[in-house]
Amino acid sequence: MPKVVKYFISFFLSLSAISAIILRTIQLLKYTDVQTGNILKSGTQTMFVFYSICIVTILLCILFSYKSNCCNNPFENKNNKTLSLFSALAGISLFYDFVHQSLNCYEYISKTSQMQMNFIIPLVIVGISALACSFYFFLMSSYFISNKYDFRELKYFHLMPTLWMLFKLLICIVTYVDERYAEEAFFEYAVLIFGILFFIFVIKCIDNCMDNEKFNFNHLFFTGISYGICALIISVPRIIVLLMNVETSNVSFSSVTYLFTGIFALIFSVNIIKPKKLNEG
Repeated sequence: MPKVVKYFISFFLSLSAISAIILRTIQLLKYTDVQTGNILKSGTQTMFVFYSICIVTILLCILFSYKSNCCNNPFENKNNKTLSLFSALAGISLFYDFVHQSLNCYEYISKTSQMQMNFIIPLVIVGISALACSFYFFLMSSYFISNKYDFRELKYFHLMPTLWMLFKLLICIVTYVDERYAEEAFFEYAVLIFGILFFIFVIKCIDNCMDNEKFNFNHLFFTGISYGICALIISVPRIIVLLMNVETSNVSFSSVTYLFTGIFALIFSVNIIKPKKLNEG
């Protein structure tokens, strides 16, 4: 990709992502029901704008991904302190999600006289898988700066991030929402779908590193930046509103977890791009 075109696409990709974050923050402050988390009728016009910006963002992700020179395998670089750091931060955030889901579970049991098992069971499983996933990311962090073990040979343990997101998706499915105004609930579907695809491709990336199989890193790059940006869009506005001490509705997900796993996905994706040589235009 010519350098000018690459900067042009990345600029508008950043601009659209920031616009979505700003609009989502405004929605939380002015157009969101504090009890249900749904968009108020007075703010329904903002939903169309928000979804339009998100669609443009994903289209730019597609264009940026398949025009980039994606051929590096991050797992082949054993001395990557940046990936080690953000893997550790993702692990910390997933431990926080374990605590968050435990509190959700306790609150649900203490306030509900007739528990719905199709909700409480996935909630418990999400908490357990978040704890296992936290340990997984700490192992990954150690792998990038240590030669004590080969993280890639953990085999089925590599499924943990994917399972964690699948169980979170199950909670979304069994939770009733108002289809017309539950913007955040529907956007979380996109976050989870991109996240599941990204971590599946991470497994393929590990297999490629072990068996020297042919692998299209553009798919990994696309799902990585798509998940990362969508995770920022859903998490950053809630963190901003929380810091502003504005009352908002309770949600089952942890904004901190989406934030740091999303940043990890972005950092991981950046490491896939082959750096340009100094003599290249």
